[in-house]
Amino acid sequence: MDKLIAILKRQEDYARRSLKYVTVDYRMPTVAMLGQNDSEVFLQGDDAQAFVEQVEVMYEQTQTLSKDQCEFIVAYDYLDILY
Repeated sequence: MDKLIAILKRQEDYARRSLKYVTVDYRMPTVAMLGQNDSEVFLQGDDAQAFVEQVEVMYEQTQTLSKDQCEFIVAYDYLDILY
């Protein structure tokens, strides 16, 4: 599990350097991501729900990562859309 956590933390670091922010509204759900080049991805409906579910599963299974960290790790998969 330590190797997996290390890989996830590298993905988080890369996502944090590539994104200005990731904002998740867990009630709606909606997700907004803004890249360093000011391009934006906005998720709602099923896409946002899938994002939220991935964050929650990762948070529960790792038990060492914060929700904030998990949000950036899941956002890593969307970087190709922004650049």
